[in-house]
Amino acid sequence: RSVDQLPDFSNYDMAGHTYRFFDGEPLFAFGYGLSYTTVKYGKARIRRNRVIVRVRNTGKRNGDEVVQLYVRRPDDPNGPAKTLRAFHRVSIPAGKSRRVVITLNDATFNWWSEDSGRVTPLAGSYELLVGSSSAASDLQTLRYTYRKHIN
Repeated sequence: RSVDQLPDFSNYDMAGHTYRFFDGEPLFAFGYGLSYTTVKYGKARIRRNRVIVRVRNTGKRNGDEVVQLYVRRPDDPNGPAKTLRAFHRVSIPAGKSRRVVITLNDATFNWWSEDSGRVTPLAGSYELLVGSSSAASDLQTLRYTYRKHIN
């Protein structure tokens, strides 16, 4: 909403920078987009390493929607609040719905490993956040345990 919400320009710490580490309320959330129609998300679910959600165009015009998948590790207090790992753009005629499928793979769970000192697919508990932008009000949360080597 204001540059006063941002850290000093010479501060290179990640805290407060980008949607991944910003804890304030921005004027427009990351991934936010304008449209000539409205959409409604059905209940997201996980089936066989895929996130599935039905998106309905509730408006009177044909439109496109970008379904976004963010990932978070609740047990990592120093990690990002959420990080975009996948998205799927879908065209939806007015009054119709489309089933959107986002496949989970090992790269979905790339995370900083203290043990190896590098980014690698890291086993553990995750939250998968599905929706139309990075704003909490636009996201559904699914819990997922990654055990390594999906594909």
